[in-house]
Amino acid sequence: MKYPKTYNNPVSISNRKMGKKNEDIVLSIVRPFFNAKFFDNENRNKWEVIDFVDEEDKLCIENKSRNITHNQYETIMISYHKYKAIKELMGKGYKGFFSFYFEPENKLFLYELKETLENDIEIRRGGTTKRGYNEFTDCLYIPIKYLIDIDEYNSYEDYKNNKTSLTYL
Repeated sequence: MKYPKTYNNPVSISNRKMGKKNEDIVLSIVRPFFNAKFFDNENRNKWEVIDFVDEEDKLCIENKSRNITHNQYETIMISYHKYKAIKELMGKGYKGFFSFYFEPENKLFLYELKETLENDIEIRRGGTTKRGYNEFTDCLYIPIKYLIDIDEYNSYEDYKNNKTSLTYL
């Protein structure tokens, strides 16, 4: 397996540890929320493009851990290739989500992908150099007003039944 150039960078190692810990936390929240089976996080390829896929219920979630508060910026950034991977699964009948775990608050928010992006979601370059390399790439910038606070709903069914009256952040 070919690892990223940043693999042995101390910041990258720390980010992977945080990401693994937070993926376990997120999985413990989204499994009951969606009443889904999602991959066992211990027995899967850690380098999959999409973090959680439930083939039976046709759900997929890409999780991102952030070391900021949910409203620190007006938008939240995620790599465009993650969007393309979920859109490909959506073409096969899956429902697609991004989940954002904001570590300082211990809060989870969802963004449900639609067939087309909202007009105010931007695609532009973004990334970091914190891990010793230029990791800039095309990214989606999703306004935080579209993030769904998972704590406001008992389940995905509750969300689906109430999202027409949803008040964004």
